Amino acid sequence: MVAPVSLCMIVKDEAKTLGRCLESVRGRVAEQVVVDTGSTDATVEIARSFGAKVVHFPWVNDFSAARNFGLEHATQPWILVLDADEVLDAGPVALAQAGGLELTIRNLAPPQDPVAWHDFPLVRMFRRDPAHRYRGAIHEQIRASIEGVGGKIVRSSMVITHHGYADPILANGQRRAERNLILLKAALDKDPADAYLWYQLGVTEKALGHFKDSDSALAKAQRTPLGPTIDGDLAMRRSQLALERDDFANCIAQADRALALDPSQPIALQCRAVAHLQLGQVDRAVADLRKVLALSVLRPAVQADFTRLLTLLGANS
Repeated sequence: MVAPVSLCMIVKDEAKTLGRCLESVRGRVAEQVVVDTGSTDATVEIARSFGAKVVHFPWVNDFSAARNFGLEHATQPWILVLDADEVLDAGPVALAQAGGLELTIRNLAPPQDPVAWHDFPLVRMFRRDPAHRYRGAIHEQIRASIEGVGGKIVRSSMVITHHGYADPILANGQRRAERNLILLKAALDKDPADAYLWYQLGVTEKALGHFKDSDSALAKAQRTPLGPTIDGDLAMRRSQLALERDDFANCIAQADRALALDPSQPIALQCRAVAHLQLGQVDRAVADLRKVLALSVLRPAVQADFTRLLTLLGANS
């Protein structure tokens, strides 16, 4: 069933993944608006082959500017926002009496991660309204403008699967992270008190392997509450970084913060278990390993490794 929804995207050189994204909404949304910011590959041709309305916008180092340009060309009552390395999972495109819908973004994890995916809630559907506009040059957000005019945001059962971290055909992750690093630092020069930008800077620095800079940025972000989801993710990342430098006490402290917000956070449980083992706290490590093993997101190979470890610790029953 076709929903009264305009898909709005911004793209550049996305020929490898755009078709998969557009196929996921074929026959499900009434309109597709694709903002191209300067592609040199077959991106535009692929978009048009799916019947998308393609509009061109010169890249000005501002994601919100490009997003909002696309919103101006949408005609349907509702907006759905996807990136080219994402797909909307099967199921009805369900609307609600609200200003915006918070969908689950299922980030498929890289092969080396112990878990297969990480879920993150994000507002990706909202009513088409001139007041609903993105803010922020990078890691742009729509929530504030919706709530600023009294709009209500509710959770949706819809899921968007993000392949970007796990898909081997996406070889430009490093380039994107380096671009984001420049934009984030420029944004923080203008607003050094923005804790959300510090969080995103920490995430980007960590992705680039700049662990010391990452922890410094995340520590600054952690001074300001950003909501349970981000606060938990932030503490989990700081736990990982502490474990990387053998700071086991801080690893446990940060894992405790993450698990207070989400008791089933698998990476925090894993980090805490390893730190407990390093400190000779075997009973506590065993308790955390058992909790990790009960989670469905754990990769089978990692599950087997943890099961063997429990056997070695004499706690496999």
